[in-house]
Amino acid sequence: MSQQGAVVDVTQLPAADLQKLRGSLTEDVQTITQNFGNLKLAYSKYGQALEALTDITPENKDKRIMVPLTSSLYVPGSLSNIQSVLVDVGTGYYVEKDVEDARVFLKERMEMVQGNINKVAAALSGKRRDLDAVSAILQAKLQAQYSAQQAALKKVESLQ
Repeated sequence: MSQQGAVVDVTQLPAADLQKLRGSLTEDVQTITQNFGNLKLAYSKYGQALEALTDITPENKDKRIMVPLTSSLYVPGSLSNIQSVLVDVGTGYYVEKDVEDARVFLKERMEMVQGNINKVAAALSGKRRDLDAVSAILQAKLQAQYSAQQAALKKVESLQ
């Protein structure tokens, strides 16, 4: 259709090309929506981890707790180390940090993810706007084609 970065007047495209463009934009919106959801989930998990750090206090040392093994499986345990925690820094690597450093790390990660959420939300809004515009133009073109066909049909019928 066009070279990378070139501007195309979509009102001049034929209906078939508009349908392809609408399909492509729909896929983009779905992909960006999925990415947006993944970022929101990551933000939520960091928030939960930050909240869990509030329970690591001297008052809770050696206190009996339930340790999650999965989201629905827990085992009894006790909080013996209130000085440090293991922090997942990505791709399966864990780093031991003291509680305050872990808190700072999680807040920084949450800020980074929130920035990405804002960027993805803006991209999603733009893609949805583009999709709506292309859909409206396609609908108008299809309606115009239908009207032209109906007018031609009436003209043929009036000649008979």
